[in-house]
Amino acid sequence: VFSVVDDASTTPGVPRVVDPAKPFWAVLVKGEQASKIIVTISHQEADAFSLGKFVQAWASHYAKQEWPEPTFDYEPVETLLDTKASPEISEYEGFMSAADLKPDGPPTLGLGLCVDLSRARLEALRKALIDGSEVKESFSLNTLRMAVVWKAFVAARKLEKDEVTSLAWAINVRKRVPISDAYFGNAAITSSRVPLPAESVSTMSIRSLAELLQKAVSKSVSRESILSVLSNMKASIAANGPVIPSQRRSLFGSKQSMLLYSDWSGFDLNPAFEGVKADAVHSMFSEGTPCPIGICANNPEGLYIGVKAEEVADFKLVCGKLIAVSQNEDA
Repeated sequence: VFSVVDDASTTPGVPRVVDPAKPFWAVLVKGEQASKIIVTISHQEADAFSLGKFVQAWASHYAKQEWPEPTFDYEPVETLLDTKASPEISEYEGFMSAADLKPDGPPTLGLGLCVDLSRARLEALRKALIDGSEVKESFSLNTLRMAVVWKAFVAARKLEKDEVTSLAWAINVRKRVPISDAYFGNAAITSSRVPLPAESVSTMSIRSLAELLQKAVSKSVSRESILSVLSNMKASIAANGPVIPSQRRSLFGSKQSMLLYSDWSGFDLNPAFEGVKADAVHSMFSEGTPCPIGICANNPEGLYIGVKAEEVADFKLVCGKLIAVSQNEDA
């Protein structure tokens, strides 16, 4: 769908839920000084990796430069799926990332905030935690970042001690199963959730929580685990249609206590057009803009997360304390 808005002050009417029959939506907003184009691609059609490839190909095409042709072949994976998989998906199992599947109601929107959890800020902490442990169990920088975010989220939300909170993360399955790195489409799944009582997240050391998450991450990216998730989802869609799975329902509601983490740090969504980059790239991951509570993404400029407006200060404070205290103690 293509449309044109004559007044640059007008908010384009691009829907949050994209009609599956219209997976690509572009709006040209004309202005006296400059025009802008707003593009929405259905998550059912393309994930963040593909969105980045699309923008880069667009810039190359505009500059009359060649760009890599995408591939669309999903058949090698289809042949590996379990045709006897159950269509029932339990609350904590993994599922396909398809953010535009219709929920039962509107999401509980919070406010987007950005915190510095970069490699420069976390690597010294990660090394100190590993070196300070008698059992040399390693964990990645990304896993440590997830642990810090989870602890800060639980503290800022002031969850009850026995309330169950959980963490899941997006997985790019390219090259982990027979899908090439050039595949254009939705090749993202969400891991099975790691559930813990809020008290456990609060009292567990940052190192122990990172080690627990590392084991779960390692299991989730295995070929066996990925094919199991894809098999379950294919069976569920065949039986029920593209309905929202129970896990995503837990992202909505006033007691939302689930975190969904993704890493966008490797995506360049601002390539140069005629040698010039845009002054800003706007997305749902922006400081001060509405963002579903518990959705977080590690971007090149920082980690973005949605929390309630009154929780912003506490979240930032807890993140800072965790890093400062853990660098000087065997946390």
